[in-house]
Amino acid sequence: MPGTRATNPSYPYDVDHHEPGSVAATGRCSWHGWDGRTVESCSVEAVVSFQDSGGTWHSGCAEALVELVEQGAVEPLGQGA
Repeated sequence: MPGTRATNPSYPYDVDHHEPGSVAATGRCSWHGWDGRTVESCSVEAVVSFQDSGGTWHSGCAEALVELVEQGAVEPLGQGA
């Protein structure tokens, strides 16, 4: 439907989804650093792995997960396939 966006599943954080050497692969939140904010803006442990609308894997802290669920970008943790 026009104007709707697919909601991507979310998964418990799994290092195997992430590019070796990336912020996500270190177990930290990569979501709060990708959009121009500095990586240092979030050094919190990742709790979730998810793909963005372009298919790129990200990791997120608990705060990122709440934000993304509220935006309809990802499903609540545990409701993915």
